[in-house]
Amino acid sequence: MNKPNIEDNPNIIKTDWGFISVLEEQGESRFNNILPTIKKSWYKSIMSDYEGGFNFDDVSINSSGYRCNNFKKVHDGKHILFSGCSNAFGLGLNDNERWSEKVYKYISNTEQTSGFFNIARLGSSIENNVIDMLNYFDNYGIPNIIFWGIPNATRKTMCLNDISYNNVIFNFNNYEQDEPSKIKKIKKECLLSAYNYYKMFELICKLYKIKLISFDSDSFYGEFDKDKLSYNLPIEIFNQFESFFNIDWAECIYYCHEDEVKNKNKFALIARDLVHPGISANEFISNQLIKIYKDQSDNPRN
Repeated sequence: MNKPNIEDNPNIIKTDWGFISVLEEQGESRFNNILPTIKKSWYKSIMSDYEGGFNFDDVSINSSGYRCNNFKKVHDGKHILFSGCSNAFGLGLNDNERWSEKVYKYISNTEQTSGFFNIARLGSSIENNVIDMLNYFDNYGIPNIIFWGIPNATRKTMCLNDISYNNVIFNFNNYEQDEPSKIKKIKKECLLSAYNYYKMFELICKLYKIKLISFDSDSFYGEFDKDKLSYNLPIEIFNQFESFFNIDWAECIYYCHEDEVKNKNKFALIARDLVHPGISANEFISNQLIKIYKDQSDNPRN
């Protein structure tokens, strides 16, 4: 396959950071807004070419454009927030198949909760997640607990004009051989920024007594597709954070294959978009997070 001509692709631009892909489907985020709006019609359009079993009636998009309940300022019961990228958004999955909704359902069955609030965003970065969560705090109050599926650490949030910021995904796969020194520098700078944003956010959560449970969501891909190992977080760095927990991705892959054989679940490993974690993968993630939540309730780490 030939390398794409970047001059012919309006979604790929060249900056001092190198070649980058800009996700434009959701428009631009204003600094003072929580997030751009995702319309159900837009989501339906991107799923229209994918394989069957997707129930568009089971996709709940709130008034702000998120796959969750409408946001509110007054909370009665435990205030739970979910954040992340397309993995936490649940691209290619029905609402009740997502790990976020499964975790929320478990907690809401045993405790009074304020509602299901998920501000995950397609193509989001660690930086952008932090920005969005802080904007959420400012607009809708401080949550009691946050479940955060951390995006690829080599994503970046950049200002592309004077009043907006966009999520950026670097096209390392296409250009790594041509400009290895530049790509190496970009990765280091992205990682340093991601680390510092995470460290800052964990400290904020401690100050506001927010229970933070995070995990690396993109290492899922590197477990079965060795070409995507660059997606993996440097776990040895993030393991030093009290709020960071490891998911056994090798066990997750095994769990998915077992379910695929036993229940003939075509989308056990990979979702209907043929890219993101599938139904059984999300079930495995939710089981792991529920266990962490229960363990943390008995023996808190942060």
